[in-house]
Amino acid sequence: SMYMTVANSQKVIFVANDGVHGNEIWESDGTAAGTILGGDHAPGTQGINQAKIFPAMGAGLCLFRGDNYNGWNSELHSYQASLTVGTAGTLTAEVDVNPQAGRDGNGAFNNAKGVVDAGYGVGLFSAVAYDTLGASLGTELWRTDGTPAGTVFIKDIRTGSSSSSPQNFCQAGTLMYFSADDGTVGNELYFSNGVPEGQPGHSFGLAADVKPGGTWDSGTPSYITYAGNGKVVFAASDGTIGNGYTSQLFWSNGASFGPIIHYVVEGGLTIPTPVYQPRELVYHNGLVYMGAEPKLITGERHGEIFSTNGSTATKRTDMDFSSWPRIIHFDDANQQVYFVASYGSTLPPQAPAGTLAGEHLWVVDSAFATTPVRLTNEFNAD
Repeated sequence: SMYMTVANSQKVIFVANDGVHGNEIWESDGTAAGTILGGDHAPGTQGINQAKIFPAMGAGLCLFRGDNYNGWNSELHSYQASLTVGTAGTLTAEVDVNPQAGRDGNGAFNNAKGVVDAGYGVGLFSAVAYDTLGASLGTELWRTDGTPAGTVFIKDIRTGSSSSSPQNFCQAGTLMYFSADDGTVGNELYFSNGVPEGQPGHSFGLAADVKPGGTWDSGTPSYITYAGNGKVVFAASDGTIGNGYTSQLFWSNGASFGPIIHYVVEGGLTIPTPVYQPRELVYHNGLVYMGAEPKLITGERHGEIFSTNGSTATKRTDMDFSSWPRIIHFDDANQQVYFVASYGSTLPPQAPAGTLAGEHLWVVDSAFATTPVRLTNEFNAD
């Protein structure tokens, strides 16, 4: 959520408006007594404008974006959560990414995400950069440890005033993977270890050029997800499937990449088949789960749950949903998986008796050895 993050094993940090302070940072341990205001950072009833909390970076350190209508621009701020129940944390620093008068972060922190680098927590994000003469370098790659001194520019990926717009950040080991457009190979998958260009240990590179051919031939990676063993998996289009923009599942370890397939048995033949249109990827216990399509039929949606170990994929359900299933909870204690998926007005044979059109909550055993059970009709997961 853009308004909540888990700060440590004891607390969550979130943005809320109590009707007195406006949008502010709050802490909660899940009890009424342990839910407290984290500080009135923007005094008055308006509170923090455009507030967004990013994933916690360890030891209770949280970053958030916002302004207070009076002094702050849309900049990056850090909040140190308290480890004591009922005690508020502290606003530890304000990071002015572009300290030149009249300039701010321009809302470019939307994709910040924590990564462990050299033994301490840092976050990579995108923001507008300026050269020493004040000329814009576009939206490019930065890092921060939550302090002004530890917030530095990493690299101008797309030289000149145009933006490479890094986004879709995902940590895998000591590297952060993300999508960006360097203006030459197009919007593709890159990696960085967070060390600024020109400093010892700097590592940056193209992790996958899924659709070669130049800036107008882009793979456009999305849903970049850690898959274990230094790998990420992601959705991208190589231009060979469907209408040329249909995505499929790929893997990368930074040095090489390739498609991930599953095997379909038809007419006695085992046919290697792409995982089409993967969505809502989530890593759990060594596997990445997702909603995807086992086949492509123009104008129709046939969604199932798939899993992958980063090398091959397996179709885990056979329900012929009319949407991409989205896993919302792994109940390891009871060996169950909860997910939401929908059916349209025309129900397939796999739909349980009494199923209505709409989105439903489902449960299945964690091995996916049984048929999913519908728990609700017309369930809205939002």
